[in-house]
This record gives sequence, C-alpha cells and structure tokens, in this order.
Amino acid sequence: MEETTNQTHFTLVILAAGLGSRFGGLKQLTPIAPNGECILDFSIYDALQYGVNKIVLIIRKETHQLFQEHLKKIAKKIEIIYVFQDVNTIPVDFSFPARQKPWGTGHALLMAKNTIQNEPFIMINADDFYGRAAYKSASESLRLMNESIYGLVAYPIQNTLSQNGTVSRGECKLLNGELSEVIERFAIEKVSDTIYYDNRNQEMDENTLVSMNFWLFDNSIFQYLEIAFKTFLEDYEGDNKEFLLPDVINNLLLSGSAKVKVTSAHSQWFGVTYSDDLELAKEMIASLIRQNQYPETLWL
Repeated sequence: MEETTNQTHFTLVILAAGLGSRFGGLKQLTPIAPNGECILDFSIYDALQYGVNKIVLIIRKETHQLFQEHLKKIAKKIEIIYVFQDVNTIPVDFSFPARQKPWGTGHALLMAKNTIQNEPFIMINADDFYGRAAYKSASESLRLMNESIYGLVAYPIQNTLSQNGTVSRGECKLLNGELSEVIERFAIEKVSDTIYYDNRNQEMDENTLVSMNFWLFDNSIFQYLEIAFKTFLEDYEGDNKEFLLPDVINNLLLSGSAKVKVTSAHSQWFGVTYSDDLELAKEMIASLIRQNQYPETLWL
C-alpha cells in the first residue's frame, strides 16, 4: 500500500442501507473478488491510502451482524462505527407510522451527525466502485473544505452506464468549476453511439458530468440537513417521496449558503445496479488485480 505524505485525515461515511430492489438482494456485501471481497472492501482499501482514519457505515439494523462479520478484519485496522437508518428516526414533532420506505439519502447522511466532530469527511455509496484516483483527488480537495465550501467528485456519464438496463443520474450543471445545480435524469441508456434519457426523448453528451454520490463535506452540512428535513416533513403528504441529498445541495447553492467545487474523476466507475452487472464487476476487479492495482487478498 502506497504512502502519501501531508495527508488530510478524514472520515469515510458509507451509505449502505439501500434495499437493492432492482438488484434483488444485499448487493452491498455481494462478493466480486476471488476471496469474497465486495466493492465496499475496495473503497475502504483505496481510502486508507489517502488519510481515512474512521469509517461510519449507515446500514439497516437487520444487516448489522452481516456487516460486522464481513468487516471484522478491517475493524482491526481502523475504527468502524455503525449507524442505523430507521424510518422512525425523525424529529419528535412528527409521526408517520404507515411509512415503510427509507426516507432517502439526505436522511441517511443525517443519521451520521453524532459521529462526525470537526473533521472533514467523504460520503460514498457502498455499492459504487469509484477508482483510486477519485480518493486521491478528494484527499487533495478536502484541504479546502469548510462551512461554506464543499466538494463533489463527478464522472462523465459515459463511464457510469449499465449494459443491463437504464439508470438514473444527477446531471451536474457547472459554472466556473463550481456546481450550480444537480438535475436528476431518469431512464438513461446508450443506444448505438447515442446516450438518451427520459425514455429516449432527450439526448445527453457522453462527457456530461454526473454525480455518483461522492461528496466532500465538513460537519456544517448537518445543520442544513436538519432544517431541510424538518421542512420536508412539514410538507409531507403521506406518499413515498424521498428526502434526497441533491435537493438539499441545490437549495444551498440557490441561497448562496454554500459552494461546491467539482472535480472530474479520472477513473472508471462501475457498480451493480442490476444482478447482471455482477459479472462485469468481477471482470473489472480481476483485471485490476492482474495489473497489480490490488493484491489478490486485500485483508490479511
């Protein structure tokens, strides 16, 4: 494992409470490497090279034992804190007993509030492989983080598609290298040489930057999340609407409360949106191991 000097130490917050409905199972712990490692293992391995000194895993309570067992070797190397995302963990003034669907990414991140003190942190999805270069870029950008400047590592849309179905992505609108808005695009797919969204009604340039939920924050984000979540609940009408992090970010940008510096990732993303994506993920990891990017066994 390479050493990097003058590192900015940070916490890695990992969203791992998703239901994986399109995948059909607990994809966060699905093995993609010969010795049982999952995408999550490779993300932690990469982050360890660039200054991470604590991991916060946001999970569903019923999966706690599974994650503990899988990560027991890593837990000997670095502190791991488990936080449960529960649909009933909402401000005391509210009650929605009929709600069963998780509240969304904004709520998931808010659950980590008490685990983050004054350190900067990176937030990622457990089931996305971001590539080592993303963590290197993020570690450099973290030095600029404060209560009004956040960060995002974004990817060209052409690097984030699935061969097995459509995907949704947050298109990043930029102004002078800073994020001006995230616009959710649905039903994105590549047909021949053209990328479409909105059920093939709109075209998208292959180099359009999109968010894959690789955010850089400090703990000031939690005060914004708390206020926004309360407003969300006040307007909630009993449907399955989600409290999404990009919506909170858009409001901060619109009000001028924060800026988001955007870095374009120089690495290949891959994930397992669909069960058929699994074989490609295994092939990608096998190729990286053959190139000596990773050892055959991550955790000894």
